[in-house]
Amino acid sequence: MQRSHKLAMLGTLALLLSCSAIPPSGSVAAVQIPTGMRSVSIHVHENISFVAPGDRVNVLIINKAQTRTIGLENVIVMAVDQKVGVVTLLVSLEDAQRMTDAGKQREFSVRLWKSN
Repeated sequence: MQRSHKLAMLGTLALLLSCSAIPPSGSVAAVQIPTGMRSVSIHVHENISFVAPGDRVNVLIINKAQTRTIGLENVIVMAVDQKVGVVTLLVSLEDAQRMTDAGKQREFSVRLWKSN
């Protein structure tokens, strides 16, 4: 694994530790982030008990007038921390930047994605 991938994973690792069992040896399996992809964590302002790692979701962006628009569609959930309402997603670099920018002034919601 390249060093740049290890640095990109540090933000996600703590969330993954809270969501998965640690093997008896105390080691933790490395998270594989595909080339060109990033992990981004968003704070969701709703109940996320229905979301689990491996699910695919649509991310809704909620503005101050409570209008909802689809920010991302069909993205993979890497980790969930239900205690603090954080979902970590696997996204492209462009989508990661868009979510980071949107999170500065808006709220997020997630919906399970269905293909039909």
